[in-house]
Amino acid sequence: MKKILLVFLIAVLVSGAAFAKSHWFSAEGSILGGGGRYEMQPFDWFSIGVNVFFNTLSFTTADTPLWRDFAADFNIRLYPGGGTYYLGIGVGYHTHTGILSQWNKLSGFGMTPEMGWKMEFEGSGIFLQLGIKVPITMGKEKVWEPDESYNNYGSGSGSSNENGKYVEKYVFGFGFVPYLGIGFAF
Repeated sequence: MKKILLVFLIAVLVSGAAFAKSHWFSAEGSILGGGGRYEMQPFDWFSIGVNVFFNTLSFTTADTPLWRDFAADFNIRLYPGGGTYYLGIGVGYHTHTGILSQWNKLSGFGMTPEMGWKMEFEGSGIFLQLGIKVPITMGKEKVWEPDESYNNYGSGSGSSNENGKYVEKYVFGFGFVPYLGIGFAF
């Protein structure tokens, strides 16, 4: 079933690319990260594409960063009235890790609602876009649970064989990413 769905998705993308009105490639930047996007727009009011984004905050030499997010999405955008403003949704794979994150390590299925504005400089093929996206991740989180029989006055080393263990729990996580993109269209 997965192979059939993947072949269907590739066929839609390839056939859509041949008949698309325009193709948009962009690099996107945020305060702490960046990414890239490809979007094909067969109609003035609709586009489909792919997006990859990475954010990090790492001022420590420890193995665990303060905060890190990664997302790879297939997305759809609607341009109401064929205008420059858009509403979109992406689905794909997301991860959240780090000390400042409320999740130590969370990865799984993700949805990314977004909204924004795209402005093309007439005749040049160059465009700017400004947007906000909220990645929502649903997946497993590895959590350290101390052994209940252990007197928790001391501190354990955090290994899975000393006074506790790592367990996996299903949780939801989310982020907030304002971004600015610049790119070209043909």
